[in-house]
Amino acid sequence: MQTSAPADAVRAWQREGLLFEDALTGGTWDRLIAEAKALRGEASESGFTNTAAHRDGSFCTPSRYLSVKGGPMLTAVSRDTELLALVREATALPRLIPVRCGYNYYRPGDYMGLHRDSVKATITVTFALSEGLPPMGWAPDLADTGGDDLAALVQREGCFPDGFAEREVPFCQLSAFDGYNIPHWRPLVTGPEQAGVLGTFCFFNL
Repeated sequence: MQTSAPADAVRAWQREGLLFEDALTGGTWDRLIAEAKALRGEASESGFTNTAAHRDGSFCTPSRYLSVKGGPMLTAVSRDTELLALVREATALPRLIPVRCGYNYYRPGDYMGLHRDSVKATITVTFALSEGLPPMGWAPDLADTGGDDLAALVQREGCFPDGFAEREVPFCQLSAFDGYNIPHWRPLVTGPEQAGVLGTFCFFNL
């Protein structure tokens, strides 16, 4: 029987996040960039207009952006067995499985307010496919905070609360974090120099 992750290991990656700098080759990145560009015309408006705590424990606030499901290239990356083994080892979560992937397109005026991903996002992996995307806000200190308390925070301070850390969105590097428990957000894109493409995929711990 597989055992659960040691508590100290879980706390470390939850608190600090993970960066897999050399997990993919330059050719793979080129193909991901090309796929995201090709799928741009199929992307649809995404986001929420309200603040709400969901039954699975996730949480949302208003957001606006375009999104599309990942194509064959991103799907293959998210299901790569060597990458999965690397993430399992780094998190000490041996039962992680890939569950979804996609591309988000941010235009001037787009944003993603404070939220927590669905219960299936034990590990959320993100990466920029264009340069200039601003850092995301994230709040490890609010891990496991209840929906009512998060809603009160948003009511006081808005969808992009001050006083929390930033997490860079590296260009062509994989950044991973606890998307389900840790609230995070992507600030307003203020101009074309900050617009761009974000790739994402998630692993769920069975």
